[in-house]
Amino acid sequence: MNGAAAAAGYLLFPSPAQRPTLLAVFLGVALLAAAGSALNQVMERDLDALMRRTCDRPLPTGKLTPAAALLAGLAALSAGAALLSLVAGTVPAAVSLFTLLWYLALYTPLKRVSSLALLVGGLCGCGAPLVGWSAAGGGIGEFPVILLAGVIYLWQVPHFWQLQRKHADDYRRAGFPVFTPPAGADGCAPLCRLWMAAMVAGTLMLPLFGVVRATPLICTILLPVPLLFWSRKRWEPFAGLVLHCYPLLVTLAIFGAK
Repeated sequence: MNGAAAAAGYLLFPSPAQRPTLLAVFLGVALLAAAGSALNQVMERDLDALMRRTCDRPLPTGKLTPAAALLAGLAALSAGAALLSLVAGTVPAAVSLFTLLWYLALYTPLKRVSSLALLVGGLCGCGAPLVGWSAAGGGIGEFPVILLAGVIYLWQVPHFWQLQRKHADDYRRAGFPVFTPPAGADGCAPLCRLWMAAMVAGTLMLPLFGVVRATPLICTILLPVPLLFWSRKRWEPFAGLVLHCYPLLVTLAIFGAK
């Protein structure tokens, strides 16, 4: 998903896409995301062993030693950063490394002490479209990519809310603070609905401001509308699938416009 969001940022820039650079952006960000995952598992191997969802990972089971996992993470980090630096330039590589540092040094320890850490960690995903946009020649403060990054930020929060709700007992067993806003009669929190509505509104701003010029059906139905039904049990599996694949769907919409 991080690689897809970076590709979306690259394709969003108003210039002909160079396939080798696009591929390098996708692979470079994907490698750095893999590095973040590996290094995160090194840092949280004690907590992973306490949760059913993560107890079968290589470190808790002893299939990998912490040193081997650390080496794998550093190798992926080096490969991703080198690829971005050589093919896309120093700015995309710097943005990627800063995002990775934010994830590991700030978000990872913060989520042990606060249920609101996700609001900080969500900023990590915003870096991916900035990497793609800057690799294509754009400035990281320009409106189209900031709007896209905002949509990605709005996506990450309900995406992880859904994951947290599904594995709440696991998180509590490991000692992670769980965000539990007051729920309505149907079991869905009004705050979650409000956040999802903001995400839908943000997505609809993409075609409204000409950031995405794909078929209106793609932008207004296939992307945001199913998410409005995510609190209904009958629609939750479908809405959850759309939510999980959201960056990929946004990327396809932008690719269609390209």
